[in-house]
Amino acid sequence: MTLDELLTKQRNQYLTTFQLGLAQNQTEKSATEIMLQVTADQNRHLPEVFQINRFDLVNITPEGRYNITEFNMDSDSLLNYDLHVFDINGMELEITPFAWNGCELTFDQKPGTVYESWIRKWIDINDNKSISTDSLQNVIHSVTYPQVDKNKWTTSIDFGSAPIEAFKELVMILSKQGISKVEVHSQSFRKS
Repeated sequence: MTLDELLTKQRNQYLTTFQLGLAQNQTEKSATEIMLQVTADQNRHLPEVFQINRFDLVNITPEGRYNITEFNMDSDSLLNYDLHVFDINGMELEITPFAWNGCELTFDQKPGTVYESWIRKWIDINDNKSISTDSLQNVIHSVTYPQVDKNKWTTSIDFGSAPIEAFKELVMILSKQGISKVEVHSQSFRKS
């Protein structure tokens, strides 16, 4: 299986869940992929891009309150395939089954500032992207700040409605930073 084929399967699997959730929960007073800055105490000190979340669906209740809904696959719905290893400009990319909206990446070093520029672009922090013909904004939904444990850095990305090009651009950026290995998985997702 090529990288494009694998990523397309992963994205399509999530988009099926996402679109089904929208069909079942959307009302006249709904908005999709709404961007909010969450400045809770635990992330207030982080760069802005790690405080941004795009929520799947926001409804206004009859009482005038906002109801935020996220559409997630269950751990049993992950695709089943063996480990795939790809060479991206000399960087080893290991992919095991993962959730498109809960993609965890483990690096052998902390990603640089270009990583934050990638987030800014694909989360569409200036909200410049227009809705596509399939009613999607084609953006990532959130990224966690990279954490270190035993000399490995891990971050989690909700790729949301972003196209596979977002993923491919990310691995190209990481390979140019001198990162020699990236592991793609959803280990936390499997535990939930």
